Amino acid sequence: MSKKMKEYMKLNCASGYEYHETTFEELSLLLSENAAYSPFQFKEGKRSKANIISGAKFVVLDIDKSKLSDKEVHMLLDTYNHHIARTSDPENKYKYRVLIELDAVVDVEDRMWSAFIEEIAIYLGLIIDNLPKSQIFFAFEGREVLTQLEGQPMAVKPLLDRAAIRLRDKPKPAKDLTPAIKSSRLNDPRSTFDFAFEAEQGGRSVKMYRALAYAIDLGADKEYVENLAHEIDAYWVVPLDPQRLQNTLIEPALRRM
Repeated sequence: MSKKMKEYMKLNCASGYEYHETTFEELSLLLSENAAYSPFQFKEGKRSKANIISGAKFVVLDIDKSKLSDKEVHMLLDTYNHHIARTSDPENKYKYRVLIELDAVVDVEDRMWSAFIEEIAIYLGLIIDNLPKSQIFFAFEGREVLTQLEGQPMAVKPLLDRAAIRLRDKPKPAKDLTPAIKSSRLNDPRSTFDFAFEAEQGGRSVKMYRALAYAIDLGADKEYVENLAHEIDAYWVVPLDPQRLQNTLIEPALRRM
């Protein structure tokens, strides 16, 4: 799609939205057409913050600063039902949208929604643009859609619980921690990355990548990240295939540095 066409869509997508009940599977058809879409319903088809009148049964993650390609994220999320499609530049494998099915409708106010999306990003270890509920997204004709429909929807409750804590406590992100605290956390990997060490089969890759990404955010060097990955993997009863560990988790994580 040309830049001119993209600008035309931006200028002409304030109204005219039609709400359709559909299956998550059918969303792949939308992503391969020229379209504007949202996971929410707008009153009288007019897009605005005040006109949102529904919850969402899927989330849209906007990714354009990732060190992971669309196909790498497709592999990373293989336990969750999802669709992935590139955005305006079909050749840029690092700019794409990820649609993930949820196991329940999420109907929360704006601040909670933002915290909820942030918790998803943290849980998956992805770098995303956290956009407001009223944000619309564009799909582009002819895009390849990477789809997984044999996984499971993402569980909403634990993410909303953590989002509520986030709003209440407002913990500092890694970039705002003092060097002493960062060092302390890196020196105690078993506690800091407990969520990855204790990960159960079915979601281990996501938690492994999240741990490696967090280690980098805390200031870990290449050797530390590699050692952490192998330490977590060795702790698991059934380790990952060594090639998969290296190619789909360690190397993509190191590209964040």
